[in-house]
Amino acid sequence: ARKKTLYSSMYRASLFPRSLAEIDGDGHVVHYSAYDEQGRTFPGEIAADSGFWDAYRTVYQLGALIHPEQYAKMIQGWMNAYREQGWLPGWPSPGERGAMAATMQDCVVADAIVRDMVPGLDLNEAYKAIAKDAFTVQPPGAKKGREGLDEYLKYGYLAADGKASDQVAASLNFMLCDYSISLAAAKLGRDDDAKALAQRAANWRKLFDRTATGGSHGVPGFFRPKLMNGTFESSFDVYAWGGLNHEYTEAAPYQYRFYVPHDPEGLAEAYGGGDVMCKALEEMMTTAPTYHLGSWGLHHEQVEMVEFCFGQYEHNNQPVHHVLYMFKGAGCPAQGQKWLRYAQDNLYNERVGYSGDEDNGEMSSWFVLSSLGLYQLVPGSEFYEIGSPTWETATVKVGDDKVLKINAPGNSPDTPYVKSVSFNGTPLNALRVKFSDLRQGGELQFEMTGDADEAQRFYEARRG
Repeated sequence: ARKKTLYSSMYRASLFPRSLAEIDGDGHVVHYSAYDEQGRTFPGEIAADSGFWDAYRTVYQLGALIHPEQYAKMIQGWMNAYREQGWLPGWPSPGERGAMAATMQDCVVADAIVRDMVPGLDLNEAYKAIAKDAFTVQPPGAKKGREGLDEYLKYGYLAADGKASDQVAASLNFMLCDYSISLAAAKLGRDDDAKALAQRAANWRKLFDRTATGGSHGVPGFFRPKLMNGTFESSFDVYAWGGLNHEYTEAAPYQYRFYVPHDPEGLAEAYGGGDVMCKALEEMMTTAPTYHLGSWGLHHEQVEMVEFCFGQYEHNNQPVHHVLYMFKGAGCPAQGQKWLRYAQDNLYNERVGYSGDEDNGEMSSWFVLSSLGLYQLVPGSEFYEIGSPTWETATVKVGDDKVLKINAPGNSPDTPYVKSVSFNGTPLNALRVKFSDLRQGGELQFEMTGDADEAQRFYEARRG
């Protein structure tokens, strides 16, 4: 049954994005452009059907690992879209829909720049495309670029009394994009941009309220809407989906509580220490799946969270898909490994199917990567995080004649914790591995255990 889930997920993960390119009578790759007002055809690849707000999290990370040739075609396809409309698309199907918050395509292209594995990709042109989203204010009425960028640049966040929507969620999205772009800038030696963008990415602290709580008990600390004058909105409900005035995208403040994948250690410090953030993370997993309608009203996502998921961990929708990998940044990876295995076992099976919208291969890609014990927390980072693999053995073709072997002898539902892990004999004490190493093939060796304390002690003794 588990292999059935794996290969079903592999199939769906491979469906998106799609190529709309064709071969003409002369044998050349060409495409009709959905971005060209005259409806002309152009040479080269074109891609379609990728909601980047969802897909940036796992689809391209899996594709780069197991389908590098197809991954390269898709990146080239997005660059052709940029050339034809002047901006990178955010939700192409096949042309720009202008749906969802932020410009998460920046994360995908920044990541491609850092990986530098796409033949013929002009890295400086690719950087120019993502830098345009980061620095150029959106034209009035446009579906391209970042809504409210001028306010974001002025205040360091999107103000709740400003003109943009989804202010808290979009601000946090912008900050992750900025951090990913900063990594691409550093790769290309654009040090001034890298520094400025990294500073912008650190502004999540302006929206974090260490005193905000979900009620009379529990660990305080949530991201809240903030006004132009620098004060938080007076009314706040951690369970209100959409927030009280459309400040959160497809979730409540609870689901955005840990949306700083680029700085989990900094977030732990803001909570008052890793032990406090570990308690807050555990609280998210065990708090009753309460929801209030808020400004978003009733949608299937609230019902799915209650019926299929656990606690406030809304795995049926994408905003929380990084959360189980945040435990390590707080210093308690064993707790995260427990919940990672629980999610794999209970949210991907024949009874549940998918716990929510599969969304362009993202939910399937999450399972495939997580079942291998891998996840990229930050697009543009050279590292994949180590999680909790499902399999005793897995063999992954990673391009050309190279093979990645993942071994976890004796692995079972009763051994979700990682006691030790090594790559080609070198211990990975920080519980992360370079993508460039994985891509060369080799052996990722796990020693699993059923004792959480043993795994935690092992990590603490060796993390340095």
